[in-house]
Amino acid sequence: MPTLEERIERSANIDGHCVSVLRSLTLRTQEEEKGGEEEEEKEEEEEVEKKEQEDEEEEEKEKEKEEEEEEEGEREEGEREREG
Repeated sequence: MPTLEERIERSANIDGHCVSVLRSLTLRTQEEEKGGEEEEEKEEEEEVEKKEQEDEEEEEKEKEKEEEEEEEGEREEGEREREG
């Protein structure tokens, strides 16, 4: 049968191990949470970039359409001048 001293020492070792495991798990959890937050931020940035790109493409299309309409108007005006 273990002496009181041995039991106390054993208990302290077990407690020390438990504390070590808890610290390790806590750190791992914090790292995972941080990684999750970074992933969310990255996804948000990608969405913003995609939206900006779509907006730029839309502006480009509108600009091209305006230029085509302007050219068409100039052609029609030229035809009227020839007819007139």
